[in-house]
Amino acid sequence: LWIAHVSLASEDDYHLKEIFTHMKGKIGDDTNLDSLGKLLLRMDENEQARKCYKRMLEETQLAVGDAQLGLGWASLRCNNFDESLEHFEESLQIRQRILGENHPSVGESYSFLGEAYRHKHNFEKALIDLTKAMKIQENSLPADSLDLAATYDTIANTYTSLENYSIALEYYGKALKIRQAKLPSDHP
Repeated sequence: LWIAHVSLASEDDYHLKEIFTHMKGKIGDDTNLDSLGKLLLRMDENEQARKCYKRMLEETQLAVGDAQLGLGWASLRCNNFDESLEHFEESLQIRQRILGENHPSVGESYSFLGEAYRHKHNFEKALIDLTKAMKIQENSLPADSLDLAATYDTIANTYTSLENYSIALEYYGKALKIRQAKLPSDHP
């Protein structure tokens, strides 16, 4: 979101100042996409107003996706795994629709889905979603991303639950390497 200050005339131009004060009164003090859209409509910039309102819808829907992820995380921490899966699925669908399949936020949703399935002991489904998360994150995030380290850690935990310790150790090693590089030595 950009905030721009545009000066149309000097402070001494009382005619324009009067018009500006009138327009500001009509659209309000908020500088958000709705205010910008209203101003564009009043200026007969209808196509620009449409773009503005489409962006507003996308941002609003992304906020809903973020809220769904947060609700899923809270439900997971309350051991309500089925409810967490519902929220994570909704978050994933919203993010895929708006951001595309390969966006890091989509990877984050897959990672949380994998975590929830791991808690439900559905390790096969957990690994499917965690692998999707890992592939997206490896292609869209820096190699030393802490989000990627968290996904590696969850994959390792899943393999530990399956008693496949050699693969678990491989992923624990990847997570540790990133965390040692990014976090202070006294970090828990």
